[in-house]
Amino acid sequence: MFIIFTGVMQCFVWEIEVIGNDKVKTSAILSELEQIGVHKFSFIPNIDFRMKKQEALLNMPQLSWLTINQRGCKLTVKVTERALAPLIRENAPCDIVASKTGQIRYMEVYNGTKLIGENYTVTKGDKIVSGELTDKNGKISYLHSDAKIIAEVQFDKILSVDIEQLSKEYTGKTKTRHFLNIFSFKLPLFIATKLDGTADVTSQDNPIVIFDKKLPIGIYSLHYNFYNKKPQKLSIEDAMEVLDNCFLQYEATELKDCAIIGRTKTETLTNSVLRINVAYIVEEDIAKKEPIIIS
Repeated sequence: MFIIFTGVMQCFVWEIEVIGNDKVKTSAILSELEQIGVHKFSFIPNIDFRMKKQEALLNMPQLSWLTINQRGCKLTVKVTERALAPLIRENAPCDIVASKTGQIRYMEVYNGTKLIGENYTVTKGDKIVSGELTDKNGKISYLHSDAKIIAEVQFDKILSVDIEQLSKEYTGKTKTRHFLNIFSFKLPLFIATKLDGTADVTSQDNPIVIFDKKLPIGIYSLHYNFYNKKPQKLSIEDAMEVLDNCFLQYEATELKDCAIIGRTKTETLTNSVLRINVAYIVEEDIAKKEPIIIS
């Protein structure tokens, strides 16, 4: 009976692995596969993998390729994501507009007609370079504008931290509860009583393994690590250090393409909340391509 049981279980899908995806979430791919009948515990002899591959590609236009490889009771889904076309084609008519409000310091116009020059102040959305040309006969033509517009931009960034915080103080008390896991249906192996206190909870799944194959049967465990919430007050110096490090991280990521030419920092403490406001002056490329709608 054990041999028969093992042989029958080989006809079902126990595991599905998705590889090759980056922007498309694994959960989204598994959900689409489930809609067309490919999921855990589905009956393998009834699955037409060639047909299912075509159905999955039709339902997921963000993928350019998908294959389903079977090895025993495990399915490996290999995908290739579709490369999205740029918003504006390289030859599509477009203007150059300001992506932010600022004062132009330097310009390089590679294609198009310059409408304003250096030291002009522009607001977000203002047209700087036009892709519309009119010849001496009044005939209008359109081209793909391209330019670098370096402008001085000013803005504020505010970060805050509560100096009166709660920290975890672990009591050393732990508890583990076990479940019998059968096809994802969990039967408790304990008498259900209320747990007193607050705890961090971690889970562990231990399926039965036979001949290097994981069966959909095993023991599922929940581990509780109890703690008390302890008030903890940061010093002003420590809170400022935390915020200063956050600003350093912000500049290294969000402002990595900008030249910071000035910053003014202001600190305020209100109701145990320390706020730091940094007024930035940066130079950055504010050129933004905007398509020309030709009626």
